Amino acid sequence: MSEPYPPPQITTRKKGFGLIFSGLITFIYTLVMQVVPSLIGIIIILALVGPKVASQPEETPPEIWTDDPQVEKVLIGILMFSHLLGVGFTLLLLRLRYGSAWSRRIHAFRKPSLTHLILMLASLPALLVCFGVLEAYLLPYIPSSKDLGLPGLNEFMESIKRLPLGLAIVAIAVLPAINEELFCRGFLNSGILARYGGLISVVWVSFLFGVMHLEPPQALFAMLFGIVIHLVYLASRSLPLAMLLHFLNNALVVIETKGKLSSVFSPMKSQIETNPWPSFAVSSVILFTIGLMIWKTRSRSEENQK
Repeated sequence: MSEPYPPPQITTRKKGFGLIFSGLITFIYTLVMQVVPSLIGIIIILALVGPKVASQPEETPPEIWTDDPQVEKVLIGILMFSHLLGVGFTLLLLRLRYGSAWSRRIHAFRKPSLTHLILMLASLPALLVCFGVLEAYLLPYIPSSKDLGLPGLNEFMESIKRLPLGLAIVAIAVLPAINEELFCRGFLNSGILARYGGLISVVWVSFLFGVMHLEPPQALFAMLFGIVIHLVYLASRSLPLAMLLHFLNNALVVIETKGKLSSVFSPMKSQIETNPWPSFAVSSVILFTIGLMIWKTRSRSEENQK
């Protein structure tokens, strides 16, 4: 009798993509967002301010470049353009990887449950207090571009004060929330989660989310905030909820920077200054409790999706 044929070898392709690929695509995404708009901005600024510089004495103060109102308008326009470019690049990646089903794959249009929405909104005050305390005590020890004599986060926040509130919120809150969440929680998470699971996805995607912001102080807090957003996204399976949380955080920063709602923010800042660590401890307990409640209700949300 002839020997039976051995059973065919079944090879399964790993779903998702690896850490190196995700890091490389994040690097390309950052280049697309930074290099192309920056080159366009430099050309426009040189056309606007170049003649003024040429007519000045040899020792021209650097403020002529940064204090010009036209330059500020160009910079905010370039910032908005960079986020729109990021959205387009991410949509292309999603379409190439998942085809027409990309939106369902990343829960792009799934409405969050009312429970998750309320819990997320309830967590915001505690989240702001925790980050406020960490910012007060960590920022002095974190190197920044200012140490190299370059304009950094403080100079950027000062420029926000001179913008109309609506324009500042669109540029700093609306567009970054859509762009960065679509790429990080949408594209990156879908690949890392499928291959490595939830824990690696939370840590690695949040790390890349921080690195994307380049400025070390901003990168650190973006990384910590990214962990919060990512856990909310995984629990709710709703990209709009992650975008809303991102938007609210950035919008509140803009509003506080422009001195709006001082009656709300002043008591919070005073509490952080007078009782920082008790405030941090209480807020951390509140955040942990709300986070646990969001996570406990995640299965119900997933069942509703089926």
